[in-house]
Amino acid sequence: MRSSIPAPLRRVTILAAMAAALMVPAGIAPATTVKPMNIVETVQNTGQAFAGTVASVEVVQAHGRWAEEITVAVTDPIFGLDDSATTVTWRQVRLAEDLRLPSMPEFHPGQDIAVFLYNAADGSPFRAPVGLDQGAYRLVRDPKSGQLIARNGHANRTLTNGLDVEKLATAARKAFGASAPVIGDSSTVSYESLKATARLLKSQNATVGAFAAEGTDGTAKSSTFARPARLFAE
Repeated sequence: MRSSIPAPLRRVTILAAMAAALMVPAGIAPATTVKPMNIVETVQNTGQAFAGTVASVEVVQAHGRWAEEITVAVTDPIFGLDDSATTVTWRQVRLAEDLRLPSMPEFHPGQDIAVFLYNAADGSPFRAPVGLDQGAYRLVRDPKSGQLIARNGHANRTLTNGLDVEKLATAARKAFGASAPVIGDSSTVSYESLKATARLLKSQNATVGAFAAEGTDGTAKSSTFARPARLFAE
């Protein structure tokens, strides 16, 4: 049954897993404030991380609510998946059939992506990328370098916010060798460096304090999230 009037935001159940990333005022707001998350915070909150190609996106009803059902053909399980996994499907909530949740990443069939997914909250059929569009990356081949570049919905602005990138690089080289790809402080991040850093942090069960920049507690505190970027949907 088609929804003609968007349901009031107060009636939409936001998952417990998403609540930490999304702070929504009463009523339908024109913008959404999202808790900034760096790569350490993202990995800490991720149940499954993988790269692949979007196979299908369908708007469906689940448990009386509207959602987008996304299926991705997995090409590279980063962590949390069996190496034999070929697809991942999840449902992320919508406000109504024709109204998306602000800051929720928008996927299209054929996109090459890397995703860091929350586990579903107990009893819930819904999931979402960690930090919403902070946890979903478009993968595009750089025509000059040939590198696969990863860019999330906020142009990677908080990927290393609050972190000491030299500590990250040193840990990556110690774990994977001197030629290990490392994340720098630039918004241009290769997929290989994102994957290597994520696997390193997961294997060490790393905390933000372990890689905190001097004078910080290691958490992201950027204030650039009032108006989400549209980069991911383009």
